[in-house]
Amino acid sequence: MINAQKIFFFLIGALLVYSCIQEPDYPNEPAIEFSKVVQENGTNLDNVTVEVTFQDGDGDLGLDASEVDSYPDYGEYMVDEFGNILIDENTGDSIPNPFFFNYFIDILKRGADGEYTLVEFPGNISFNGRYPILNELMNETALEGELRHTMQIEYGFVASPIKRGDVIKFEVQIADRAKNLSNKVMTDSIIVGEPQVPPVNTGG
Repeated sequence: MINAQKIFFFLIGALLVYSCIQEPDYPNEPAIEFSKVVQENGTNLDNVTVEVTFQDGDGDLGLDASEVDSYPDYGEYMVDEFGNILIDENTGDSIPNPFFFNYFIDILKRGADGEYTLVEFPGNISFNGRYPILNELMNETALEGELRHTMQIEYGFVASPIKRGDVIKFEVQIADRAKNLSNKVMTDSIIVGEPQVPPVNTGG
């Protein structure tokens, strides 16, 4: 489930490519590219915004708030043909529906060997989220734009797997309404709790 204390909002910029111009030949599966990551230091936390650009050939991107209980497609849990929530026989827990979210983001931390590994948070805290419907006309048309996703990364408590000074980066993927997954992109790294260093202007 989305942890509202961790995920604040999505800011959306989108452009419908209408038939009055040459419509680009994008695939129907969404494609994304990393744009930037912005870090703002707080008290024992960082506010981090990840921005990616996207392209989609048929424009079927986004979920409406009313679809939070839309079974079987976008509901929180998997259901059978009769609408009953499926249960994991080994754990007894309800089986989550991976397409309850359409924006997937993982945090990776650099170890002493320089390799990045996935960070697992206590209490099933997730930074995944939902971005809203971008093509309000719901017609089949090419769509491109950007998604900005802001999160709160806390590091000032004992149980946090992230500490001040850790080097982290983010892996992002999105899904469309047809449950097509985009490619995965990796962001630049940031240092937790440290002011973000602006890019060096090399001139030219």
